[in-house]
Order: sequence, then structure tokens, then C-alpha cells
Amino acid sequence: MQVGKQRKDSDNKQQTQLSKKKKIYSKFQYKDKVFEIGDICRFYNEQQDLIGKILSIVSTDQNHPDFGKINVQWYYYKKDLKFKGLGISEKDQNQISEQEVFPTNHQDKVYVQSLNGKCKIVTLEEFEQNPTVTPDIFFSRAEYDHINKVLKPSFNDWPKICSCQKPQNPQQTYIQCDACQQWFHPECQDTTVDIDSFICMSCTSQK
Repeated sequence: MQVGKQRKDSDNKQQTQLSKKKKIYSKFQYKDKVFEIGDICRFYNEQQDLIGKILSIVSTDQNHPDFGKINVQWYYYKKDLKFKGLGISEKDQNQISEQEVFPTNHQDKVYVQSLNGKCKIVTLEEFEQNPTVTPDIFFSRAEYDHINKVLKPSFNDWPKICSCQKPQNPQQTYIQCDACQQWFHPECQDTTVDIDSFICMSCTSQK
């Protein structure tokens, strides 16, 4: 009986150890800050912080070679895109914002020590409507496939505004027509932003 009990205790211990090994952690603490799976964060980089999403904690076993690492999905900046291959002209590159990022299928294992705080990614509409945009708020409207070097949706399929029919860059200046309520670049309408009322060329021609 005693032998059987010892064997049972041993089996229970092994099951407990197995369950511990299989346990998947969804959050961790680093420098008094709690990070969770799905958080968008800044990661230290020599020139400019990288932006990435925490996908998983690689290992919590101190004897594991990847202990202290997390799986990260990278977001690319405008400067990371291969514009020539994307067919985006130098002029059209102006329609992509410096606060715009692109989720990619590029993933890496990185050390927790490379974390430099959290940031936030919103839609273009949310970015426009936010009166207190900070350097830690970015927006996204397309994904970038870093293997096939394509945008999804493609640049040509992005919603367009103004008479020039270009994608919107919220960091550019626009003026709204009092008649049709559409937004235009002042230079595309041969006007300035410091006028009391504005009627676009299209609405003017219809009068």
C-alpha cells in the first residue's frame, strides 16, 4: 500500500510539473510596468524606436535558451517601405504620414529588456478626431507583406479626397467647402486657409 501511495504521489507530482510547463502566461512585469499579450509597444533602437505587438512570451523557464524573450510582430514605418516596388511615386509618398505604421508578417524573438514603453495604434478616422495626438499615437490603414513586398489594400485602393484624388495625409493642411462639405488641399483650389468662407471650384461651376 505504501509503495502504491508513493507511486501515486509521484504521478501527481509529474502531472503538476507538466501542467506548469504547459501553462501559458498572458502578462508579465518589467521595470514596474505590466505588459500583456496584444500590447503595442516601443522597442529600443539606435536611430528610432521600433513599433511592435507582443504576440507571446517565449519561455518562463530560466534554463531555457530563450528565457526572457517575447515574440513580436513588427509594424513598419513609412521609411521601411520599398516604394519603387510598390509603384508609389516620390510625389505620392507625401500622402503617407510620419505617424502612419503598417502591421507586417515580420516576426522576431526579442529580449524583454528592449521594451521602451507602450504606444497606441488607431484608425485614420480616430487619429483625425483625436484633439490630443501625442508622439505615442500612430494610425494604420494598410498591412505590409514584407515577404511579397505588397500593401494590403494597395496604395491605389486607399480612399481618396480633394480634387487631386490622393489618399489623405492627416498631417497635411485641408480646407472644407461650405457647399459640398468635402475637404481639399488649399493649393489644389488656388486658395488659402485664412479665408472666412470657401466654395470649391466644382461647386462654383455649378452655380
